[in-house]
Amino acid sequence: KNSDLEKIKNLNLDLMIRGGCGILKGEILNICRLGIISFHHGDNNLNRGSAAGFWEVFNREPSTGFIIQRLKENLDGGDVLCEGKIATSFLYKENFCKLYIKSSFFLHQTIEKLSFADGEIKPYSRTSYSYPLYKIPNYRESIFYLFKTFFSGLKIIVGKTLGFDYRWSVAYQFTKDWKTSVLSKSIIIKNPKDRFLADPFVANYKNRTVLFVEDFNFKLNKAVISAYEIDKNSYKEIGVAIEENFHLSYPSLIKNENDLFMIPESNQANDIRIYKCVEFPLKWELSKILMKNISVADTNIIKFNNKYWMFTNIDSSKTDDHSSELHIFYSNDLLSTDWKPHKNNPVIFDSNQARNGGMIFFKNSELFRVFQRNGFNMYGRSLGISKIKNLNEGEYEEEILKIIEPNFFKNIKLTHHFSHNLDVLAIDFARFEKID
Repeated sequence: KNSDLEKIKNLNLDLMIRGGCGILKGEILNICRLGIISFHHGDNNLNRGSAAGFWEVFNREPSTGFIIQRLKENLDGGDVLCEGKIATSFLYKENFCKLYIKSSFFLHQTIEKLSFADGEIKPYSRTSYSYPLYKIPNYRESIFYLFKTFFSGLKIIVGKTLGFDYRWSVAYQFTKDWKTSVLSKSIIIKNPKDRFLADPFVANYKNRTVLFVEDFNFKLNKAVISAYEIDKNSYKEIGVAIEENFHLSYPSLIKNENDLFMIPESNQANDIRIYKCVEFPLKWELSKILMKNISVADTNIIKFNNKYWMFTNIDSSKTDDHSSELHIFYSNDLLSTDWKPHKNNPVIFDSNQARNGGMIFFKNSELFRVFQRNGFNMYGRSLGISKIKNLNEGEYEEEILKIIEPNFFKNIKLTHHFSHNLDVLAIDFARFEKID
């Protein structure tokens, strides 16, 4: 009604948020200075319609998306101001809740960006939509979902009751070129009893070649960082490099001048910490806590263009989701406690590409990043390697070059870590097997 439009005009609003009030068209779209923004709880390129978060679980899709858009006359043709993809949860209600919590957090962030930029936010690119318009599931579809979920869950419970689980292992090979490597030729390091090894990082230091790995103990339900010395034909367990009273994993390394540092994942301590090697390879001391009170996983730090760049996976929404958001920070000092956030954080918001999966490495003046890819209800399903094309304080761009699937050894189901340092390549993988 014209009277309603006049009332809204008289309020002199900067912005309105559409919340389930039907399709808006006409003059109302232009009343507010910053327009009207709206949620779509689905990947707008793959999933439009209802019900939010359901069809991704029903179809066993690896990710569930959302967008925040500024409305135009065409409901699905608005400017996309924010979009993200989270890993799809096993249960619909859990997926629904995580999707709403995550998207609500970024609604606040989008409003802030609109305010500071006076509405001038560069929209995401759009593509034509070639999928069905989904509707609320009918009785047959709902019952099918319940049966499928029940039997899938029962299979998992029976497997764990019988002592079966995914068990990670580590393998390596000496090769100068990771692009032409044959992964099936890698040497597998045998898992110790009641433990598994994962997340291998390679150090060529003090004339020794050492793999640092997450060393997880099933009985203690906790991991330490252990070291294995390797050569082209054999390997030897040296011992524990770092142990804390909380879980450690992902022993990322950086050499700074003549010193070697490690940034293991210490998510249970809610921080990012860096250790200095004082006697290679088993003696390390805590050098600095770089960030405190932060839910974060899998941190890499590199030196590039005379700055230190931190790539890390932050859970912004407190939903224990470390797979969706890649954040970058930078500093002039490796041991700084005042890292500056990248202008476009999160620079990647996609559970198929965001989470770090190994060493960021240089090759012939080119810079590459390794990332993990989740499957449906399956962490660490596969991995990929991207070439970093642009990295500065205001821009980040990478191009996916290669996807590595878990098929290089017999009966493996998962792979989520890849590192290459000088002449050594290291990778991990998992089989579903009975835990001894």
